[in-house]
Amino acid sequence: MRGDGGERSTRSAWLVTGVSLALAYILFFSGYPSPIYDAYHYWWLSQKIVVRGLWGAANEVRTYGYPLFVALSTGFQRVSPEAARVFVFHAQLLVYLVACAVAARRFGAAFSQPGLGPVFYASTVWNPFLLSRAGEVLSDLLSASLVLLAVALSLPRPEDPRRPPVAAAAGSVFFAGLASVVRPASLPILAAVGLVWVARQVRGRVLPMRALPLIAVAGLLPFVPQLAISLRGFGKVEPLVVTKLYRDQALWGTALLKYATSVVPGEAPEIEYRNPFSKGDPSVRAFVARAPLGYLATLALHLFAMLDHDFLFTYVADLHPVYRWPLEALNFLFLFFAARGIGPAIGKDRPSTQRLAAAALLLAAAFSAAIYLPVAVESRFSLPVDLLITPFFAMGLLRTRQDLLARRTGVLLRLGAAAGVFLGLALTLSSWIAAQAERLAGS
Repeated sequence: MRGDGGERSTRSAWLVTGVSLALAYILFFSGYPSPIYDAYHYWWLSQKIVVRGLWGAANEVRTYGYPLFVALSTGFQRVSPEAARVFVFHAQLLVYLVACAVAARRFGAAFSQPGLGPVFYASTVWNPFLLSRAGEVLSDLLSASLVLLAVALSLPRPEDPRRPPVAAAAGSVFFAGLASVVRPASLPILAAVGLVWVARQVRGRVLPMRALPLIAVAGLLPFVPQLAISLRGFGKVEPLVVTKLYRDQALWGTALLKYATSVVPGEAPEIEYRNPFSKGDPSVRAFVARAPLGYLATLALHLFAMLDHDFLFTYVADLHPVYRWPLEALNFLFLFFAARGIGPAIGKDRPSTQRLAAAALLLAAAFSAAIYLPVAVESRFSLPVDLLITPFFAMGLLRTRQDLLARRTGVLLRLGAAAGVFLGLALTLSSWIAAQAERLAGS
């Protein structure tokens, strides 16, 4: 019986992956065909690495991680931007699928819930907002995949007491560090997984003390090349970028609720969702002093806007796509069922190790979102959060399935009413945010 079940599970996994590949190719050919703006800059840096080695990655505003990945994807060959996009698409898709498969197994073991792993895997590899990023020469999906691996490896699960999880701890902090040098905004994840391992160590001394220096080295190792690049190229000891832009980005965030990039021919690239609470304040401090509640509302709207996927792609070729509202509805239902799954995951009836696993996911998601809240957000910034809350979405779906099988009519009616209210409010707010961009008004 176990053999038959294993074969069915394997066949199902391959079927899910096959559908994901088909969807990924459809999205790849639907996206903007050439690297442009930030994507072009990553290609250009990758070509400098091909010619000059890692020193070619020296740049005031970018780290070496993603240009090196682009160069690796192209086999360190001189290629056109369009050819690089093809190579990067396949490499990013492979990394993403592997990360989701590994995380599915880790989550299934951490929460000991039948069906959680397969539902999580299908939910991630079929998510169009995530798959669409595989075809973009941008750091978002790769960094999010590394974040997923880092957090998944940090979760407590049944362990052999004779084999401490040293490899999992080292891998966890290594992937968190790697995510940071691919995309510096992922740095808070290193702190999040570090706190998770500290909590596990305090609770149960799961790691031998002699292994702690090795684990620390694993977390710091990805930053060493950037330190060398920054020192040689700019005479500065900097583990990430040498130019500090966050203050300027935070000021920009007071004026905008959201930002997107248009590639419509003959039109300016900026799609700016204006913040009605802003009065052109010269600094964040001035905004907070003038309207503290307005600034808090701005931060809350930034969070919603980041999770509000009104476009499938970073570079928008169609300002009013026909798919917008159907996919928006699915996206908000995803958030609704993720919220439904959080309660059972942290409930008192859960074993303490499972509550710690749920807390680790929520902590990492909160850290990932928090760094973006002051700035003018883009939908692509939410990719790590989307992945980290998908286990709760899977739990929410499985809980709803149990309600259906048990024919809990009252529960299902209340659930349907709550989902309808949530969906209506979310779509209304999404429409209002879009109306703050003159080019999208009436969409």
